[in-house]
Amino acid sequence: MRVNISTRSVLKRFVQLKFNKGIILRKYYKDDKEKIVWFYVPEKVVFKNYKTSKLRYQSSVKNLRMMNELICTKLAEQIGLKSAVYKPASYKGVKGLVSYNFIRTNEEKLDTIAVGSLSELEAYLDDRKQFGYKFDLKQITDDFFRLIILDCLTLQVDRHCFNVMLLANKEDKSVRLGNVFDCEFAFGADMFFGIEKSTLEDFGVFNDKFKFEKVIDKYDLSLIFKTIISEGYDCLTCVPMEHSDKYFKNRVFDCCEYAKYHNAMDVLLDVLKKVDVKKAIEELKKEGVEIGEYANYVQGFVSYTKKQFGKQLSLKNNKTNSKSKEGLEK
Repeated sequence: MRVNISTRSVLKRFVQLKFNKGIILRKYYKDDKEKIVWFYVPEKVVFKNYKTSKLRYQSSVKNLRMMNELICTKLAEQIGLKSAVYKPASYKGVKGLVSYNFIRTNEEKLDTIAVGSLSELEAYLDDRKQFGYKFDLKQITDDFFRLIILDCLTLQVDRHCFNVMLLANKEDKSVRLGNVFDCEFAFGADMFFGIEKSTLEDFGVFNDKFKFEKVIDKYDLSLIFKTIISEGYDCLTCVPMEHSDKYFKNRVFDCCEYAKYHNAMDVLLDVLKKVDVKKAIEELKKEGVEIGEYANYVQGFVSYTKKQFGKQLSLKNNKTNSKSKEGLEK
């Protein structure tokens, strides 16, 4: 006998998020130049309340985005990247996360509007030399590539040029890649049921209730890659997201191609080896953050994306071996 489960009840159970403790924010000031409200706890922090007023299942989508932020920054640290520190907080009764200011007092932000790919990053940095900026090009591009691989593993769809940061020391003009931040649009599920229903229908997705339940109950992650909807951009190619799994496969292909032709295969393999979702969630639990059933979903998700990288790398090795064999025969 088939038991019908409402989407809302499944969703509520699925996106369970508990904070054992949180910061209550009071004092703040507005930076008119940056258009950001800053708080002190006593360090300088910015409060993100993840507004979802135009979306379906608003509170659940908000919980998902907060979980994504917390998990992805942990994963970034695992692969050797510095990340923004996020902590649970509330302001005027509204729950969210605070992000600690990672820009040091002796640092300034460089304009990253021209950085839309790794090649553009190299060209941009090369142009900075005439202004006296100093940097280790390989270190910065390797770090940037690590972020791109992580975004691909987690299906991050919002890493545009304003969601990466280059920071320069004001005194010696040394440049570094800024800490990883803004990772809320990851793991696909948000796009599934958070987007407005009319937009779903524009893409021909009508029975999203059935699809959603199938993903949650069976963890059929391949379904997500066939129904992703976003206007996000990926740093490596700057190609708009499509509503099929073709684009995801292109991202995997591009990462593997870049690694092969830019002497960065060691970086790719290191990221694939070190990303450990279970460890990240255990660390969050120790910090008083309970992810609930979403933990199983995220672990399955990254396991699925890792397999796609494995298939592509295996395909490359087979092609290389075939060419070598043909050369020997000739």
